[in-house]
Amino acid sequence: MKYFKCTVCGFIHEGPRPPAKCPVCGAPREKFEAMAEQEGGKAREEYKARMSQRWPEIMAKLAQIEKAEDAAAPAPPKRPALLEFIFARMARNHAHPMAVHFPNGIMPATVLFLFLALAFQIAHMKEAAFYNLLFVTLTLPGVLFAGYVDWQVRMGGTMTRPILTKIISGICALIVGVVLVVWYIINPDVASVASASRWTYFIVHLLMLSFIALAGYLGGELVFKD
Repeated sequence: MKYFKCTVCGFIHEGPRPPAKCPVCGAPREKFEAMAEQEGGKAREEYKARMSQRWPEIMAKLAQIEKAEDAAAPAPPKRPALLEFIFARMARNHAHPMAVHFPNGIMPATVLFLFLALAFQIAHMKEAAFYNLLFVTLTLPGVLFAGYVDWQVRMGGTMTRPILTKIISGICALIVGVVLVVWYIINPDVASVASASRWTYFIVHLLMLSFIALAGYLGGELVFKD
């Protein structure tokens, strides 16, 4: 917790920043100075003891000041009308829940095809796995954008740990997907039986699948809270 002292009257404020004005003497915010946490906590208790009779009145006044400041705070900037229309339509038509079906459904098949190619030397499965991987990677930017729209429209942009983890998982999946696609383009034989890196290539696919699965699981948790 942070503490600030009014240099005019000695009032000790506890909070993330000084109030717009001192509830005791009316001094502006510029007259407050920061205090060390331990020193500030002790000084506040001492001040509170000295002003015990007036303390409820001081706190009531402080609440009025903070309420007035919150009311006067400028509203967050609005999105342009066209963007607002697009966001609203995407959220209303469930763009994100529909979009996530592509990586969630196709990536497991990608991993399966690649495993069949590596384990049973089925050559055409290698190509099938790559084209599935390419498709999933190309869809992920749209999935991430649709998720951002849903987050802004339906949740007001409120950041929580599950949402942050979901965002990070989606971004990581995209990064890994790009790496795998570039890897295959540079070395098309990476998934061949003769390649020493074939199982490493497969494990990286599993990593991408894990990120997608985690993002999907957290999305389900946010929708189906029970």
